[in-house]
Amino acid sequence: MLPIRNNKTTEIDSVLVSRKGVFCIEIKRWSGHVSGTDEDEYWYQRYDDGRKSKTLRNPVKQNDNHCDVLEKLFNDKYLVDNIVLFVGLESDRGIYSKYAYTLRQFERYYRDLDNDLDIDDVSDIAMKLASYQATYKELEEHKDRVKRDHQA
Repeated sequence: MLPIRNNKTTEIDSVLVSRKGVFCIEIKRWSGHVSGTDEDEYWYQRYDDGRKSKTLRNPVKQNDNHCDVLEKLFNDKYLVDNIVLFVGLESDRGIYSKYAYTLRQFERYYRDLDNDLDIDDVSDIAMKLASYQATYKELEEHKDRVKRDHQA
C-alpha cells in the first residue's frame, strides 16, 4: 500500500526487486479471451461458455500509475518496469502490449535481462518497500474504500 494524494493509498499487487531491476507487477486472474492494446482505455473479456462479455479498465494504464508512484518513492533514482501478468488465460492472441505477459512469456523476458542494479541498490529498495507492506486489515480497509469511491 503506497500513499498517493489526498490521504489515499494505492494497492500494488507485487514488486519484484532483483539485480535485473524493479518490476511493478499487476496480476490478473482473468479467464476467457482478452483483447486490448496499451493505448486503449478499456480491454474486453469474452468467454466461450456463454457468460456475458466484460469491459475492463486497461490494466497496463492502471499499473503505469503504480509504477509512477514507486518511482516517486525512490526519488526517480530507479526505473520501474510495468508488468501485467496474466495467469489462466485461454488465449493471449488479442492482447497487443509491450507490458502484458503470461507466466511463461515473463519468465523468458526476465531470464534474458542483464543485471542493472548492484546488490546494495537491491537491498536499499527492499528495505524501503518493507515499510509499506500492508497488513490484512489495511488491505480490507483499502478495498472497502475503493468500493465506496467507485459507487459514488
